[in-house]
Amino acid sequence: MDDAVLAKSDGTGLLAHMDACLAVFDALKAAVPLLPRVVGRDDAWDLLFAGVYLHDFGKCHVEFQRVLKKKPNHWCRQRHEIYSVPFVDKLNLAGDEKRLVKKMILAHHKDFETLGKKHKNAEALTFELQSKWAARQDHHPEDFLENFRRGRISPDAVSGLIRAFPERLKTHGVERDLDLNTPVDIASLEHPVESLALPTVREAEQKGPDKNGDPGYWLEMLLWGALKICDHYGSARVTRFFSLDRKTHFIFLDQFIEKLNKQNRSLYIHQEACLNTRGHCLLIAPTGTGKTEAALGWLRNSLSAGQGRTYYILPYSASINAMHQRLSRNFNPEAESISQLVGIQHGKMVQYLADIYDTHESIPVPFDELTAAYRTLLPAVKVITPFQILKFCFGVKHFEMGFAGLAGARLIFDEIHAYDIVTFAQILVMLKYLITRLKCEVFIMTATLPSFMQQKLMDLPGMPKPVRADGKLLKGLKRHRIHIVPGTLDKQMDGIAAILKEKKKRVMIVCNTVAAAQEIYTQIQDLQLVKPKKTVLLHSRFNGVDRAKSETRAQEPDTFLLVGTQAVEVSLDMDYDIMFTEPAPIDALLQRFGRVNRRCSKPPCDIYICKEGGDTDHYIYDPRYIQRTLRALETVNVIDESMVQSLMDEVYPAWNRDEARLFETTSRLFEDSLASLRPFMPHTELEESFYSRFTNIEVLPARFLKQYRELIEAYDFIHAARLLVSISKAAYARLIHSEQIGFERFVIVKKGKTFSSTIIPLAKCRYSETTGLLYDEYEAADDDGFI
Repeated sequence: MDDAVLAKSDGTGLLAHMDACLAVFDALKAAVPLLPRVVGRDDAWDLLFAGVYLHDFGKCHVEFQRVLKKKPNHWCRQRHEIYSVPFVDKLNLAGDEKRLVKKMILAHHKDFETLGKKHKNAEALTFELQSKWAARQDHHPEDFLENFRRGRISPDAVSGLIRAFPERLKTHGVERDLDLNTPVDIASLEHPVESLALPTVREAEQKGPDKNGDPGYWLEMLLWGALKICDHYGSARVTRFFSLDRKTHFIFLDQFIEKLNKQNRSLYIHQEACLNTRGHCLLIAPTGTGKTEAALGWLRNSLSAGQGRTYYILPYSASINAMHQRLSRNFNPEAESISQLVGIQHGKMVQYLADIYDTHESIPVPFDELTAAYRTLLPAVKVITPFQILKFCFGVKHFEMGFAGLAGARLIFDEIHAYDIVTFAQILVMLKYLITRLKCEVFIMTATLPSFMQQKLMDLPGMPKPVRADGKLLKGLKRHRIHIVPGTLDKQMDGIAAILKEKKKRVMIVCNTVAAAQEIYTQIQDLQLVKPKKTVLLHSRFNGVDRAKSETRAQEPDTFLLVGTQAVEVSLDMDYDIMFTEPAPIDALLQRFGRVNRRCSKPPCDIYICKEGGDTDHYIYDPRYIQRTLRALETVNVIDESMVQSLMDEVYPAWNRDEARLFETTSRLFEDSLASLRPFMPHTELEESFYSRFTNIEVLPARFLKQYRELIEAYDFIHAARLLVSISKAAYARLIHSEQIGFERFVIVKKGKTFSSTIIPLAKCRYSETTGLLYDEYEAADDDGFI
């Protein structure tokens, strides 16, 4: 109806939008119940309710309604939230409480710095009135006080919202006796930008001491983030957040234990300990001893203390994808591969989900709806990389919403050993921050970590002594027989060929570089010892389509030969019989070993470690650690798990001076970054710093140019993106220098008009679905497209 008060240009009514936001408010209370404890206010939800209910009152402005109804108007692109703020004075709240709710409302779309830059002071308004508006009307449309004096905020619309307030108080369980009946003197109104935003900006510019330990800091930060969650998700018509139920969603754990009992087996001692641990936990146990079940048992036990979001954190997208499907089946056995209960987030999420939808016909949730849901707090559990949380600590856009969702969360860190020094330092600082400030509970697990790094984890606030696997179990796990052999992998080709001819053992060959893996794979293929369908090459230089195929084939039991790089170290479920590997530091080797005799179901399997690697290996691994590793393994025959810790400590007794300095410097700088975060303020410099760490560039192999263009013209951007290959900046620079990079512009046209355009780097290198991108072999585009 034309006289209806709107919240959106699509016809959504203002009261309907408020009710949608309050539905999210109810869901958030259930999903993040520890938020009041984190901010130190029992009435935190009541203050948030006030902000949610009042945040859009300014949309009652007559000119803003004309904008929504596409009528001629004098709105002048103002911010509706500045007209919402004065209505907070009608609440029967204390002065400091009113100021808090006003700040939340004022910053629910634009940060204070942005609002300050757009603000026009009295002098500017007077000048514009005389030069622009005087001939048409006697006041400036952006004169804040004059808008209220002249009743430009529709009294009838506002009175309707005020009348609806008591009913919403009851419906949404507000405990405080709030009302909206306090009289407000219009003459006393202060411009919100001048009284709230600009003083906050000036304070932030002074760069005073760390504020995040102050009592009011997290109250402002989290209620600001929570209000934005309610508004954003209300606009998206989110009506619920999923939660885990200790009884219905963990049946798989009971079934797992029951299965062990039927086999006259029981949980390992370390699993039993984790299932009965409340609070933080550090688990150190070998691969294949049920660390994931231990973590999920800990999660079930911790949920007895209250709900909260759960984040399962892994370093690699392949590990994340596998864990996402595993947890989806565990928590919701009726789901086909994926559900809304368990979410996922990493750089290739959309492509991963597209693959799932391509292979499953009966997923009940539409693709766009699911991808949107996975970016929100909708899932009870999210499987992510640590960078999805670290980015909030860098002040990346919507960091306040991220912190609100993390209040009282459970964090499960798997494969904590996989990170470089910089990332490890940042994770430690982040964990200390989340534990002390946001009351998060942390479960950390690893199989291979030097003792001095374990101590860093044990120094986290409240972290008890590690839960360790039983010594008897460790000694009994004898999975690998070690052979240190002279020369490079080329010297082992005769032995590899002999084993492949027998066709009795599944062989894995691991190289340190993609180029070496491609060369070894090609040599073996030329010998025609194994049918091509039973061999696979796995590395990072495939496009998304072929990488997924290689990972699947690597895990199939009839694949007899796998040649790979560090890509095999990720937690793919594969079990080979024998390994030949280039030399690497002990932690990398142990991860590789874990893909052979994975379940210790066979006698010790042979691992052949070459003494020499490739000419460029020093760019990947520090030669000092490789030499220490070879010396440590020279006297080892059959390795059992009880040796692993001493081997790790022999190779890594401590960081060297440069590494220690890097760790300390990174920690200090990251702590400074966290100290600079402010409620209601942006942090664009930190955002740039965060994204600068991702160094890969995506290129399109020339052979796919025609196919890519066809997909783009069909608006199939997801499948087009799966044709791209990720390469390092260094490799990209080399290809530019050798004139093997061209550029193609793709223009996207809709309804006869240019919608957008983009330029894609084209790699003039040969590409094969079995070997990936080959830098040293030229291949032109399949049509004349280079510019």
